[in-house]
Amino acid sequence: MGYPRHLLNDDEDIVLDLRPHWVDLVGSAGWAALATLVAVFLLWIPPDNDTPKLIVIFVLWMIAVFSTFGVRFLKHSTTHFVLTSERLITRSGVFAKKAKDIPLDRINDITFSQTVWERLLGTGSLVVQSGSEDGDSHFSSVCRPEFVHNEVYRAIDARDERLSGVRRPAIIFPEKGEESDREDVHDSGESGLRSGLGARDLPAQLAELAALREKGHISDEEFARIKAELLNHLP
Repeated sequence: MGYPRHLLNDDEDIVLDLRPHWVDLVGSAGWAALATLVAVFLLWIPPDNDTPKLIVIFVLWMIAVFSTFGVRFLKHSTTHFVLTSERLITRSGVFAKKAKDIPLDRINDITFSQTVWERLLGTGSLVVQSGSEDGDSHFSSVCRPEFVHNEVYRAIDARDERLSGVRRPAIIFPEKGEESDREDVHDSGESGLRSGLGARDLPAQLAELAALREKGHISDEEFARIKAELLNHLP
C-alpha cells in the first residue's frame, strides 16, 4: 500500500515512497521460527492423537507467531518514509498514527551512515538536521541511504529551480501624483533565484530586502542599489 495521495498538498508530487528495510523483520522472524520449531517438537511427543493437546499447541503457536512476527510485520507495512517535491514525511502506525513532516526549505543538512554489514545488505541510517524545535531527526533501517541522501538534495535543488521560474510581486516605488513604477529584482548567486518585494511600507520592504541578501539571493551591490532606489522614491 502506497502513501495516501489525499494527504498530499496541491501540486505536490511523490519522489520516493519507501518502507523500512527487510532486515528490520529479521529478529521477529527468528522468534517466530523458534516458536514454530517448539510447536513441532511438542507435536512429536506422544500421544499423537490427543486432540485437546493439538488445539492448545496450535493456539499457543498462533499467539507466539502473531505477537512476534505478526505485529512487527504490520508495523513495517504501515511505516512510510516519503520524499515529496515539498517535504520529507514519516508516517507509521496501524490504528494509532504517528507522523512527522520536515519541509525541504527547513533542511540544513542530511547525513547517512552504514556499517560494513549494512552496506552489504543495502540499508543504513539517515540524520536530518533542520530548523525545527525537535532538533535532529534520526531514521534507521533506511533502504539505500546513500541514494536517498542524494535524492533529498536533488529534490531541494528542483524546488529551488521551480521557485525561480515563478514571477514574484515587484518592488513598487510610490510617487506623489504619479503611478507607481514596477521593477523586478533579479538575484544572483548559485541558486539563480528570482525574487521581488511586494507593495509594503518602507521598513517591511527593507527588512525583506535584507533577508534576501542574507540568504544569498542578491549581492551586496544589488542590496545597496535597491535600497538607495527605495529611499530615493520616498514621497
